[in-house]
Amino acid sequence: MVEQKLSGGKRLSGRYAVWRGQEYDVGAVDRERARVPIYFYGPEPAGMGFERDGRHPDQRWPWWSRWVPVDEIEKAYKVSSRGVWREAEFFIHAMNSNGEINIEGPTRQYGEQKPISWWLGLPGFASSDFRRAEGWVPLSEVTDVSEVITEMKM
Repeated sequence: MVEQKLSGGKRLSGRYAVWRGQEYDVGAVDRERARVPIYFYGPEPAGMGFERDGRHPDQRWPWWSRWVPVDEIEKAYKVSSRGVWREAEFFIHAMNSNGEINIEGPTRQYGEQKPISWWLGLPGFASSDFRRAEGWVPLSEVTDVSEVITEMKM
């Protein structure tokens, strides 16, 4: 399994669950059937019941998914990863095979708050709602990476 982790083993922002001792990305619970989808990114998983779930154009390996019973989930949590780039704090959402991360700013609660106009003035940054902007930056230019973990109930 190929793990997408940041410096120091920190994870990207997202929802995670532990199933059979292994950490996976996790989707929304299907309460009617008492099951939840789990996902991972990497080469084909032999004999584990995962199905190919597409490939993001910036990634080398495809995503794989599998539905598992909710009661088999050992623990679940939400991770909010943050970092600092050009003296502005942001949320970290994704990483591509070129060593770049997808960031979203401004954050509302932490670090120096740059106005949306500052973010939109950066090459490659865009906004759909003019409250937050997102774009890709080199991970090598990011400092102060941290993660906040919140337990979730399945």
